[in-house]
Amino acid sequence: MSCVASPIQRVHHSAYRCRDSGATRTGRATETLHTMRDKGRAQGVDTRGIVDHGLFESLYFRDPNGYVVELCCPLPGHDEGMDPSRNRAREKLDGWLARRVGGA
Repeated sequence: MSCVASPIQRVHHSAYRCRDSGATRTGRATETLHTMRDKGRAQGVDTRGIVDHGLFESLYFRDPNGYVVELCCPLPGHDEGMDPSRNRAREKLDGWLARRVGGA
């Protein structure tokens, strides 16, 4: 589970990773996401997605309390893309920050 806080320090949404590994094998949204999307829509649940984020695909629901719940399934390359020793994230962030601070 992943919780992302908004600027006013409340939970924006919670995210849950699908156990279904179909996306990893096929490179498409898994049957799990399609099934859950159809089920949510049939029950009148506010449902958004399926959204391709590049490294994973997500489906979003709004629960009865108004919170957003995300189901996400990794795509091929996810593990490598999330590995800081391989994705150069720190280098990219440092470059972005230098341009942002230097350009301000």
